[in-house]
Amino acid sequence: QYAAITENVLRMFSCYPLDDGVAGDFPENQQATWDQGYWVVDMDERCFAGWHASIVVPWGASLLGVFGVGFPLGLLAALLWG
Repeated sequence: QYAAITENVLRMFSCYPLDDGVAGDFPENQQATWDQGYWVVDMDERCFAGWHASIVVPWGASLLGVFGVGFPLGLLAALLWG
């Protein structure tokens, strides 16, 4: 379960660039040119802008701290001092 939770938390930061506005056969028709890419979970959402920056990134950072760092450190502490 830990791996699945951590994978889903990391998915909050997963972005994919689509168009660069330069390469390809018809660069003038490329419309998805956000330089940070688009969120893989919702490809209509620009990464690190708007809703993604104000809601998803802070939640993701908090959850990553709890599950990605805190949980393993808690287990280590329980093994060493428990």
